[in-house]
Amino acid sequence: MKNQKQTTQQSEAAKQAQLNRQKKKGSSQGFFSKYSTQISVALFGSLLLGAIVSVMLPSGKKLTENVIIEEEITQHNAQNYSFKIGPNTIFKDTTLASTQKLFMNQISHKQSLIRCPSEQDQNIIDLSFNFHTKYPQCVRPIANQGKDCSSSYSIAAVSSVADRLCMASEGDFNFGLSAQPTISCYENQSYKCEGGYVSKTFQKGKTTGFVKEECLPYHGTESNEGCSLIDKCEHFKIYDYCVSAGQESIKREIMLNGPVVSLMNVFSDFLVYKSGVYRVLENASKLKGQQAVKIIGWDIDPITKDYYWIIENSWGEEWGLNGLAHVAMGQEDIRLEEYALAAITLQQAESASSQQEKVQNQGSTLNYDEI
Repeated sequence: MKNQKQTTQQSEAAKQAQLNRQKKKGSSQGFFSKYSTQISVALFGSLLLGAIVSVMLPSGKKLTENVIIEEEITQHNAQNYSFKIGPNTIFKDTTLASTQKLFMNQISHKQSLIRCPSEQDQNIIDLSFNFHTKYPQCVRPIANQGKDCSSSYSIAAVSSVADRLCMASEGDFNFGLSAQPTISCYENQSYKCEGGYVSKTFQKGKTTGFVKEECLPYHGTESNEGCSLIDKCEHFKIYDYCVSAGQESIKREIMLNGPVVSLMNVFSDFLVYKSGVYRVLENASKLKGQQAVKIIGWDIDPITKDYYWIIENSWGEEWGLNGLAHVAMGQEDIRLEEYALAAITLQQAESASSQQEKVQNQGSTLNYDEI
């Protein structure tokens, strides 16, 4: 009887232990069952946050890195790329993040602009063209906007007007025009050193005119010092301004009337461009904003057979090819040839008045989204 009682007690203890294990298991399963929705949401949120962070981070260099890194320059130039890179003064000891304050430029404050009359011309476009070579008497020193002023919207526009005045006068007008007044002297004209519109600069040239560089030299700040002097200086007005879109139209406008102004998206590798035909590298980081540049011609590389634009930048003569760059055509990421604005000088308007009136009377305009 004793053995039977002991056996019964052991059996009851085993059953109770099994019940306890099942209870614990059920409790555990109940927790996950009860909070399965919250756990799933939390996991999804973590994955989504990770995805967002990965998108926000640049695919190439980090914005906290310096623009100029000697090791990267050496490695790049050892490869078989279409362009070389190198150090320059304007971006020395500068991070990628800090350069973005230079790129607060926009093409137009208007949604619709008249098309350039040159689009009606049927002349054959030259295979290559370089304004500096064609009109050497019109070449002036390359501008340097400085590290702290987003002023290329004014520099490129005013410089292109000077080129066109020189071309239209067959070299008689070979003076530089000042980009400073449109930055610091006129209210509601721009955001000063925090950017502006190329079109508003041209608009000021149409209504008020530009002054020579010697009247108010560029100093790259928002100070209005010297602005009172510009009223005493001679002003040079333009008749109007127009827009060209696409490679053929832009080429024809440059060949017939002189350099144009366009905006381009800026990538980290362009900041250290030195020579060759520039093509955006896959690991290059796209920076926020755009740079206004002057397109002065085009050509084809004899080795790579790449067609490229010849642009004049405003980062000084130590950058690029003495301030110039060869940028491969057809790069949608850069958007250089999407739209280009051009000044119409009084001389050009007079020599082609009938054609200009025809274009305006027909209402030939181009609508576009702001870049």
